Amino acid sequence: MGQHKYNPTAIAAKNGLLPPKPQKPSKKEREAFLYRLTEEALRKVCGVAPSDLMENASYKAWTGMTRAEITDGAGMENDS
Repeated sequence: MGQHKYNPTAIAAKNGLLPPKPQKPSKKEREAFLYRLTEEALRKVCGVAPSDLMENASYKAWTGMTRAEITDGAGMENDS
């Protein structure tokens, strides 16, 4: 066979002249990247991302009001 004797890439790798191959991102890293990319795109297009909606939905389920309603003071009756 002997192809390794005449293959310049194999010779360079054997002598340590080539850097190691970069590792591929893991599945979890790829999913996190796509999630961030999607959220950024939705923020640009819609102004709101799904995480904001879910945060408000869970907060509303717990308090009965969204965070925006609480910070704006809407829905709060004045006792005076």
